[in-house]
Amino acid sequence: MFSHILKLNYSFFSGRLFGDVLSRFESLDEIIKVVTSVFLISYIDGVMALFTMAMMFAYSWKLALLSCVSLIFYALLRTVRVAPLHGATAQQIALKARQETHLMETVRGLRTIKLFQEETLRLREWINIATAQLNASGRLSNASEFYQVLSGSLTGTERIGIVWWGAAMVIHGDFSVGGLVAFLAYREQADKRIVNVIDAVSKTRLLQMHLRRVVEITSEEPEENRLLIQNGSRSGDKEFREIRAENIAFRYSSDDKYILKGVDLRLSRLDSVAIIGPSGSGKTTLAQILAGLLRPSLGQVVLDGRVCVSSALPELRDICGTVMQDDYLFNGTIIENVSFFEDRPDLERVTECLSTACIVDEVNDMPAQGYTRVGDMGSTLSGGQRQRILLARALYRKPAILILDEATSQLDIATERRVVNNIKALGLARICVAHRYETIKSCERFLSLSGGKIIRRGAVEELERPVA
Repeated sequence: MFSHILKLNYSFFSGRLFGDVLSRFESLDEIIKVVTSVFLISYIDGVMALFTMAMMFAYSWKLALLSCVSLIFYALLRTVRVAPLHGATAQQIALKARQETHLMETVRGLRTIKLFQEETLRLREWINIATAQLNASGRLSNASEFYQVLSGSLTGTERIGIVWWGAAMVIHGDFSVGGLVAFLAYREQADKRIVNVIDAVSKTRLLQMHLRRVVEITSEEPEENRLLIQNGSRSGDKEFREIRAENIAFRYSSDDKYILKGVDLRLSRLDSVAIIGPSGSGKTTLAQILAGLLRPSLGQVVLDGRVCVSSALPELRDICGTVMQDDYLFNGTIIENVSFFEDRPDLERVTECLSTACIVDEVNDMPAQGYTRVGDMGSTLSGGQRQRILLARALYRKPAILILDEATSQLDIATERRVVNNIKALGLARICVAHRYETIKSCERFLSLSGGKIIRRGAVEELERPVA
C-alpha cells in the first residue's frame, strides 16, 4: 500500500489529515492480523466444532438440540448488536486519526506554540481528543465484555439445563452415566469452538469497515511513471523545446471554486517568466501544474507538441527542478539531501550545486561540513540556509526547467542577487513565482495573475516599480 501511495496524484492528499492517512495503514494491519490469525484459528475451531457436534448428536440428539438453541440465540444477539460496534469502531478510528494529527502538528509547530505561549491550549485540545478516544475505546471494551458475560451466562444456563435433563434421562434409564459424562466433555469443546467461530464472524463483519478505508486508497488510480527503472534512476536527456499551458483552469473538486481559469503560458528553452500577483491569486497552483504536480481541471499542458495527460506527468517532472514554498529537508546529511539520498552521490556535483546556491562556504565552515545532519524540518539551519540547500537539491538533478516558488524570499538582497546571477548563468529555462522585485527583474517576461486570471503580461522592463 505504501508503494501505491507514492504513485498517487498529489491532489489526492489535499485536505487530508496526516493522521487519517496513517490510520489507514493501521486498518491494513488490522486486516492482516485477522486474515493471518483469526481466519486460521477459526478454520480449526470450525472443523473441531463440526466433529464434536456430530459426536453430541450421536450420543443424544435431544441434548444436542438444547445446546444448539443457546448457541443460535448467542449468534442472533451478536448479529443484531453489530451496528453499535460499527459506530463505536468508526468513531475510535476517526478520533485516533485526529489525535495523531494533533500530535504531529504540535511537534512541527512547537516553536510557534511557544512564541504565542499557547501550550495550555494545545494541551487542552489534546486532552479533549484523547478523552473522546478513550471513551470510544471504553465503549468497545464494554461491548466485548458484554459478549463475554453473555456467552458465559448462556453456556452456564445451558450446562445446568443439560445436566438436569441428562440426569433425568439417566434416572429413567434412557442414558448411561458414562454417556452423559462423554456428552458433557464434547459439549464443553463444541460450545467453546462455536462461540469462537461466531466471534470471528463478527470480527470479519467489522473488518469490512477497515477494508473500505484501505480501498479508498487502493482504488485510486495511480500515476503511470514510465521513467523509473529498476535501480531508481531516471531515463531521458532532460531537454525540451517548448512547454505550453493552454486555457488552464483548476479546482480541487467539483464543489470548490476555480483557483485558476483561462490561463495561457508559453515557455521556450532559455526563456524566463516571472509569475506575479497578490497572495491567493493562483500563482503557486499554476507553478505546480507546470511542474506536473497537479492535473488541470480544464485545458492542457503541452510539452514539445505532446499533451501531458496522466501518464506523461512524470515525464514533465523529470525535466523540472523545483523549489516550492513548503518544501522541506529530510532527516539526513546535507549531502544526502542535495543528492536526494542517492546510493553513490556525485560529491563534485553536490559541491558545484552548493556553490551555485551560494552556501558552499557556510557548509564547509560547519563541523561536519557536508555530512552535517539536519532534521526532517531542517531545524538545525536558518531559513535562508534551508532555502539555498533546497535550491542546490533542485539543481543537482540537472533540470532543463527551474521552477522557483518564493525560493529566495528569506535571503538578504545581496545574497539573493548573487544566487539569481548564478542561476541566470546556467542558461536554464526559469519560472519564478515571486513578490520581490529583485527576483522578478531577473526574468525576461512577467505574467500577472489576479483572482486566478491573467490581467497583464509583458516584458519585465515594463514594470516601473516593485510589485507587492
